Amino acid sequence: MTEEYREREIKYDAAAGWVLGRAEQLTVPLDSVYFDTEQHDLLAHGVTLRCRTGQTDAGWQLTVPDGDARTEIRVGPTGSHTTVPKTSPRWFPVSAADYRYGTSSPCTPTAPRTG
Repeated sequence: MTEEYREREIKYDAAAGWVLGRAEQLTVPLDSVYFDTEQHDLLAHGVTLRCRTGQTDAGWQLTVPDGDARTEIRVGPTGSHTTVPKTSPRWFPVSAADYRYGTSSPCTPTAPRTG
């Protein structure tokens, strides 16, 4: 199943001395593997392609610029989190194994991040 979310990051300034009230800490373990071409074509266009594993937010995520916001398109886990799927979900314009964004280079893992 494909899900689509639009997100906008807004930053605010707080008055000097302002303190955030008590907040409950929530830790959610997950691992992310990011993909791009050797030439970093996705990064150059503001696009992020990653696969996450963990208790929540697992699966493939493609984030693309959308005006002053971003659109994140998600597809559930496909079995491998280190190889771009060979199937072609709606959000991949071409075969995902050869996913390209203005380039002829395939996407490969760039840097695993845990957090």
